[in-house]
Amino acid sequence: MRITLEHITFQYEKGIPVLQDIATNFEDGEFAALVGPNGSGKSTLIKCLNGIQVPQKGSVILGDRTLQDIRPRERAGMIAYVPQTEQKMVPARVFDAVLLGRKPHIHWKPGQHDLQVTSRILHDLNLEHIADRDITKLSGGQQQRVFIARALAQEPKILLLDEPTANLDLRYQMEVLELLESLARSGITIIMAIHDINTAAMYSSRILMMKEGRLFADGGPDIITENNIRKLYGVQVQVRRDDKYIWVLPRREIPASQHSNHTNN
Repeated sequence: MRITLEHITFQYEKGIPVLQDIATNFEDGEFAALVGPNGSGKSTLIKCLNGIQVPQKGSVILGDRTLQDIRPRERAGMIAYVPQTEQKMVPARVFDAVLLGRKPHIHWKPGQHDLQVTSRILHDLNLEHIADRDITKLSGGQQQRVFIARALAQEPKILLLDEPTANLDLRYQMEVLELLESLARSGITIIMAIHDINTAAMYSSRILMMKEGRLFADGGPDIITENNIRKLYGVQVQVRRDDKYIWVLPRREIPASQHSNHTNN
């Protein structure tokens, strides 16, 4: 589903806008990564795309309809959202927590199809072995995977994620990102806010760099340059490339005094 952002501006109460004149489109099957320093507006933009926050100026258009004109239940069947942290959790089996993602599709009680979708998602995210455990007793990384599973159970056309790999070890980071990459190939539009530029470059098809509430750069991996990273984060890096991958390596400046002592020794 095509998403159009028509010159979005948003601010919390009265103050400096968190988002300023954001205008862009997302097409079917795009896997887009929002990157930028803390406070650049990544999480707020995700919330505007989901309707949690309403821009003071501009509009979010899904297909040919304004987001605010779509009823909440219908919207929930189109868009799934995985926040960075879950604020409230109640004791529940992992299976039941994931089944909650089927709520937009359930009219009275879960049917056989709802149970089958839930079981499939648990299998795809390697969560079958903890399906009967209490979600409140899981590690942070396990809980994050359950929240992603719950979002996927909605069978959304658009999947929004805020730092989806923040609490995952390297193995599960790769599993989740490879799954997201596969979902994008199936036609789901995926937009995630993420800090790790190397991860963004490896898995996403499009990168949007944000700075001070504005789009700083937008494109493919070619926008990951030493100059752009320096302007975005204020640090020196080295960017290395081969035919398939890009690596961003921080360059640590060694104080002259340390360099002198090392040379003398």
